[in-house]
Amino acid sequence: MEILWSILLGLLQGVAEFLPISSSGHLAFVAHFFNVPLASELFFTVAVHFGSIFALTFFFRAEIVDLFKSNLRWLIFLLMATFVTGLLGLLFHSVIANSFTNPKLMGIGWWVTGAILIVAQVKLNRPNQEKPFRWYHAILVGLAQAASLFPGVSRSGTTLTASLLCGLGINPAFRFAFLLAIPTILMACLGELWYSKASFSQIDSWVPYGVGFAVSAISSYGALKLLQWFLTRRQFLPFIIYSLVLGTFAFFFL
Repeated sequence: MEILWSILLGLLQGVAEFLPISSSGHLAFVAHFFNVPLASELFFTVAVHFGSIFALTFFFRAEIVDLFKSNLRWLIFLLMATFVTGLLGLLFHSVIANSFTNPKLMGIGWWVTGAILIVAQVKLNRPNQEKPFRWYHAILVGLAQAASLFPGVSRSGTTLTASLLCGLGINPAFRFAFLLAIPTILMACLGELWYSKASFSQIDSWVPYGVGFAVSAISSYGALKLLQWFLTRRQFLPFIIYSLVLGTFAFFFL
């Protein structure tokens, strides 16, 4: 049964991490609604998030090489945005951690995601008006990303919307938002391990973690491809409806 949950939760993580519907919110939702200990178990959560990082690194392998070879300006912007998010995460760590135990806050988080995606949809419906991306835009995207530290608030949704509002076109916004995910998710995982002071000696079997990692990596890659497809069609409506409906359910019925 534990392996089955590893597969389901790895799939949930992979799909919800990169589609704008909040993976952290979904894992917390499953932990509360179905009472699945694995969904909130620290090492498993870290394992499935590392699966998403692996998928990101493979998906953007050419762009990552380009960052270090000839695009240092964008690398600096990514580091700036990551620093802003990380600083706010450290300052409000206890508040963020406590929010994962409150289903009503999860519901509010999904409402926020729905509202953010409505803004993105309005932006996508307008003609492209690309503008130069400056250092202060990177800070704004980092600030927006910090909101996704709360359950239900989609990281991909906030960073994509912020990038679009800062003047990036669809493809550059997609690249920036998801390249930014690599150091951000890595930092969050390492931070949680540090704060928890958990020991690997507590683990009896690595099989559920390995399965979760593999399923998360494969489904994360598929989710990136799917979101790219939706973006080329300038369509966020399914995610808007999903977030608002799930937020309403979590707020009133959990």
